[in-house]
Amino acid sequence: MTAPEIFINTGGRPTIPAIGGLDDIEYLTSTGMMGIDFLPAHLIVIGGSYIGLEFAQMYRRFGSEVTVVEMAPRLIAREDEEVSLAVQAIVESEGVAVRLNAKCMQVERRAGGIAVHVSCEQEPREIVGSHLLLAVGRVPNTDDLGLEQAGVAGACHAAKQCVDTGADPVLLGRPRDSQRPVLELQMLIGNHD
Repeated sequence: MTAPEIFINTGGRPTIPAIGGLDDIEYLTSTGMMGIDFLPAHLIVIGGSYIGLEFAQMYRRFGSEVTVVEMAPRLIAREDEEVSLAVQAIVESEGVAVRLNAKCMQVERRAGGIAVHVSCEQEPREIVGSHLLLAVGRVPNTDDLGLEQAGVAGACHAAKQCVDTGADPVLLGRPRDSQRPVLELQMLIGNHD
């Protein structure tokens, strides 16, 4: 098959961050949250961007106690500061607890729940809840496509990877001579001028 540009719409999956202790506990992702049939007593959400905040607000309105843990100094940090502060005020006014600047993160099982260590310096140093939702982003489903075996030389599976390496890649089938900027796209999937 040949074409000037080929787009492979692979979708994405939740990112699982490198947090100590995750292998020893049960946790939820945005995909798993869609299938639960119970109300968590205290949902801890790691990730203070759109997906995490949507689930935080939803489950607080359902009646769960909810704490959002974010490593950045503000929620949805890529937005203007005024927007971040307004969103934080809204979710806090609905009863969602927000913990920013979470560092030294680690998780462990506790009797009846999960402890999330959120600081090595600032109190409280940990938050204990009944369930943990990881909502720190999404990763494209491109790592097992076999593009290299199919003859797509220099295939790059994510724009950030291509930019970080300085490569002049074929990006999921994009011709090498294409002048379109990659910019902040996680990957070029169905993005067409």
